[in-house]
This record gives sequence, C-alpha cells and structure tokens, in this order.
Amino acid sequence: MVSENIYIQGEYLKNWLDECKLKTQKFYSYLDQKNQRQELDFANTLLAELKVSHLQIFDEQESSKIWEEWDLQNGLNSQYINGDLVITRVEKLNSGKISGLKMGDVVKSFNGDVVSPEIINTQAGTIVVSRKNKELKFQLYPEKILEDNRLEILEVNNVSVLKVPSFKAKYFSYQELDKIMKNLENKKKILIDMRGNAGGNFVAGLRFLSYFICQPQKIGSFIKSKKENKFSVAELPDDLDDDLQIDILNQSHRVELSTFATRQCILGKVGVIINSQTASTAEMVANTFREINKAKIFGAGSSGQLLVGIWYNLDHIWSGGVKIMIPEAEYISRENKKIEEVGVTVDKVIYDRLSDYQNGSDSWLEQASKEM
Repeated sequence: MVSENIYIQGEYLKNWLDECKLKTQKFYSYLDQKNQRQELDFANTLLAELKVSHLQIFDEQESSKIWEEWDLQNGLNSQYINGDLVITRVEKLNSGKISGLKMGDVVKSFNGDVVSPEIINTQAGTIVVSRKNKELKFQLYPEKILEDNRLEILEVNNVSVLKVPSFKAKYFSYQELDKIMKNLENKKKILIDMRGNAGGNFVAGLRFLSYFICQPQKIGSFIKSKKENKFSVAELPDDLDDDLQIDILNQSHRVELSTFATRQCILGKVGVIINSQTASTAEMVANTFREINKAKIFGAGSSGQLLVGIWYNLDHIWSGGVKIMIPEAEYISRENKKIEEVGVTVDKVIYDRLSDYQNGSDSWLEQASKEM
C-alpha cells in the first residue's frame, strides 16, 4: 500500500521496500506470539526509515486524539532556558483544578528524577520547583483535555497578536473568520502566532490568507508525481470538506492553490511567529506571508512537514480501528520552494528569557512584538 501511493519514486523506494521484506521476516521469526502493539511499533520503525513526514500508523486512541482534539495532560508547557527546565504556560484543566504552578517556576525534579517537558505534561506524580529561592512541591494528575483551538486576539506592546493554534476546518467558517477579522480592520501592526500549530485543512489556510492578501492569487501547488496523466490540473475550491479535497487530489497530477475573494481586507503590517512544532498547513501559511506580504518571521525554524497525507483503514491487517497516513503529494510554493524537510526559516531568532516568564509574560510575544 505504501509503495503504491507514496509520492516518492525510484531506486530509493525500491531499496527501502526490499529492506522492509527482509526485516519483517526476521521480526516475525523472533516474535513468540502475536502482539499488535509490538507489530505497530515495528511497522512505524520501518516507515520512519523513509524519512518523510505524514507517514505513520495510528491505533484507535492515537487517531482519536488527532481528529477529536483531546489528550491526557497536566495543562503545562515548559522549555529549557539556560540549562533549566522552566514552566512557560499553565492552563486550567477541564475539571477547574489548578496545579498551583506558575510561569517562571524552575523544575528541580519530578517523582525524584530529572524530566523532559513531555513527561511533566502527561504523567502523574510529584513535581518540585524553585520559585523566588524557595522549593515548592505540587501533585500533578493528568486529565482528558478537549483542546479549544479557536482563533484569539490579544494586545502586547501595542501590537495585536492573533493566535492561530490550528487549521482544523471547524474553526474556519466565514462567519467565525469575519468576526475575528473585523477586530483587526484598523490595526496597524498584527503579529500572527502559529507556534505549535500542527496544520489541518488546506482550504482553512487559504481562507485565512485571503483576508490579508485581499484578492485571489496563486500561492502554490500540490504535485502528485505518481498520477499517470501528467497534464491533469485542478483548482482547490473554497470548500472545507476534507473528502472533496482528497477526491480532487486523486483525480489530478497538479492541484493549484489560490486565495479567495473576501468581504474584508486587513491592511496592517503583518509579522509571523513560528517554532519547531509549526507544521503542514501552518508552514504553507507562514511561507506565503513571506512570499506575498513580505512579512517578517520570528521565532525558530518550523518542522519541515508539508506533504498531503491521506488516511487509510488497516482493518484487513489489524483489529481495533488501526489507520495509516501516507503522503501522496508534495507542496511547491509560488516561488518554486519546497517546505518538506527544509521548513520555514526565520528572519529573527527568538530565545526564551526567564525574567519574562517570572514576570508573567510570554517571552516570545514580548520580543517579537517589539520588533514589529
């Protein structure tokens, strides 16, 4: 299935397929009894050897987290700053509980051991932090958090910050976008915050861009290299339906991406902030702001994961709703740039400052807004 649909071609793919067959035979010769979790982990190890994004097998819970936007979390973000793990964001949990932690707390230990940001946000246990030269102890109990990824506007240093945490289709109806954009009509400086935005619906990204580009313009194309008819070209319509977008891609060698006509036009100066978790549709949007709006980009380089992934059920192989995502087309920008592997670079690198978080401020927004 992978070799038939993936956008990669040639000797590289053939060699990988031959290696897969040999490693699979060896794997099952050592497997004492059927173990689906081990099989899925092994299969993902093989897929990772191709070194492309949007190629992964998910069990039912993993795919549910993606599509239904939930996770088990403690509501914490943290970053390493000058060698210390620092709490950079604290969210109230769905139950209303608050951990007691604050931005700027320096993590000393978790369950008596050194930790990573992922561990303290996803596991239960005792966390010890340093705050104003005092050591404090708190208990963490992860909860199922339903993510709210609606667009939000806040003001930082006389700059309007538009937070865009996702490009999931449900947040990008024109009714919702019109409400948000109306608040930006007369703003002189707008900073678009796409940190942690892992992407979503490509038409959602095009709709968002349309308010800032203000007239239909081509921004790039999807190329499906294995399509037999190399002359079949289509335009992605203004429709958020994921299945429709997949159907158009399946019928075409190239799908042109253009912005749409909108009722509003945002004319303020635009800046963009991204990080290493900014991916897929969000990378397309960030790169377009650079190429068309000449926007300055702040933060850290993006993840370099901009391919079109198509989902398939694997019920004929494994039970329990296992699915695979296969990248079937690659993105080429209007200036003929590929984002996959390379990512979107930044014009100004931003580093975390402990003093900002200890003062209750988002360090990256503080710095980027002052550069606008």
